[in-house]
Amino acid sequence: MTCWPGGLVAALGGGPLHRHGVRPPRGSAAAAGLHRPRLADDDTAEAANLNYWALWLGALPLPQPDDAFMRDRDLSGWDPVTLLRGLARSLHLAPGYVDLYAHSLWALLIAFPWLSQAAGPLSGPLREQAGELLDGAALSARSRRELAHVHYVFDHNR
Repeated sequence: MTCWPGGLVAALGGGPLHRHGVRPPRGSAAAAGLHRPRLADDDTAEAANLNYWALWLGALPLPQPDDAFMRDRDLSGWDPVTLLRGLARSLHLAPGYVDLYAHSLWALLIAFPWLSQAAGPLSGPLREQAGELLDGAALSARSRRELAHVHYVFDHNR
């Protein structure tokens, strides 16, 4: 059984060395990729991130006895629209968190390209929130790119 902290470190990007540009070695599991467009440098970690958020924000309907669900690279068993709602509600400028929310929203839209069309009344407020953050927030270059993608997707699917 994998421990929750270890799984969470993987879900949030690989730990402190990863945040400083030191990349972990790519294993055969990461090299295999998801059955969807590539999310980022490590599809396994990206899937774990989305699976973790699905549990945390109520998109995964059942409690999980351990963190094994985070390894589901098919991103099944949870509702993407519910996860989008939860991430959108939490997208705000908060030191240390806006990068995580921007990245998770971006990854969700990459994994489920149809999601912007299913978002309904959430589209407008999410587009506006992303635009406000892009206009005024001190964002990392990566967060700016990913948030610009979120804004673009919702702006062009009105």
